[in-house]
Amino acid sequence: MAVATDPKRRQRLIDGRYMTCPRCREKQDVLRFVPMGIIEEFKDETNPIYKCPECRWVFSPSLTIAEWRMMLDSEES
Repeated sequence: MAVATDPKRRQRLIDGRYMTCPRCREKQDVLRFVPMGIIEEFKDETNPIYKCPECRWVFSPSLTIAEWRMMLDSEES
């Protein structure tokens, strides 16, 4: 019996130009999600925060491994 949190069965939050709300599980165009304000001074050190247009849940998708590697490579230079 598979559990909902099983990594093989779990859907990704961001899939191309679509994003899934982790609370209501509605998959929608990323442009429908409301981005919260970003402080320019810290934008390289923080993740974007979004609000779901359906359930209004506020969440921040984590960085992917590729994004982490790019960030670490730029710090070493």
